[in-house]
Amino acid sequence: MPSQKLETILNLSLESTPEQRARSGVLDVGYDERENTWELIVKYSGSLDEIREAGIGVEELLAGYAILTVPESLIGELVLLPQIEYVEMPKNLQENLYTAKQESCILPLTEGAVPGWPAAIIDGGVIGQVGSAAGRSGSPLSGEGILLAVLDSGIDYYLSDFRNADGTTRIAALWDQTLDAETVRQQRMRAGGQQESEDRASVFAYAPPEGFSIGVEFSEEQINTALAAGSREDAFLQLPSSDRSGHGTEVAAVAAGNNADPLLRGVATGTKLLIVKLANRRTGFPRTTELMRGVQWVLQKARAMGMPLVINLSFGNSYGPHEHCK
Repeated sequence: MPSQKLETILNLSLESTPEQRARSGVLDVGYDERENTWELIVKYSGSLDEIREAGIGVEELLAGYAILTVPESLIGELVLLPQIEYVEMPKNLQENLYTAKQESCILPLTEGAVPGWPAAIIDGGVIGQVGSAAGRSGSPLSGEGILLAVLDSGIDYYLSDFRNADGTTRIAALWDQTLDAETVRQQRMRAGGQQESEDRASVFAYAPPEGFSIGVEFSEEQINTALAAGSREDAFLQLPSSDRSGHGTEVAAVAAGNNADPLLRGVATGTKLLIVKLANRRTGFPRTTELMRGVQWVLQKARAMGMPLVINLSFGNSYGPHEHCK
């Protein structure tokens, strides 16, 4: 009989045949077929000496957790021990964007991500359920005509994921709140000759957005000028905005990247992008005031461009009362 101390998927695995486990690709994670043993994660209290004496491999971890190597025949006895509170299987880690997209159920809306698109999706009835006239005619939902604002850690604007087919940028504007306009101007003067710096200054004003006092705003024209410099290094000399953590770039890629590999392509590949690299103060994280400025800026941009706007924000906080934690 299944034990309540075992997670549901482990109970299911123990009730399955070896063939069923192998076919699933999930039910056999942690199982060694040759030794007929399981690598299991347990939450426990007290001593594990009794378990060691039973011939079970024990690796004690922090906070009352341990990894056990248990013969399958002893799992029933293991869960009867009072010191064992909970037992679960290990899980395979994932870093593949395709796997994440697949499990989020977004693939039916992504062009080329499924073999046989669009026929396979239309025949399966998914587009009909979504109710997209564009989808029923064979075109995926692309976000064309929409502005997507990403307020995060910045973006790697040099990536092809954020460019049009002709190599120009899909970024309508980029506000890097972390840059100091005067410092950037001085660095650019030192990096090039006098004439080069003057020519660059005619295109790059290196100033905050109008009505704001922090950071540097870069226009679509300025980003294209940097991209035309010939290399990533030359581009950065002209437009020194980067994404050091990579988080903002990843968020933008999942939402809107037009990677050539359909398995790595984002969802709304036809959108124009507005990017805010939020200022990171002493803690390494932005404050709500930086966020408020960023939202105000993207709203102003969208209004000026006459385009509908979607804002992606992947930061959060712990505002509000916490009575439920008592």
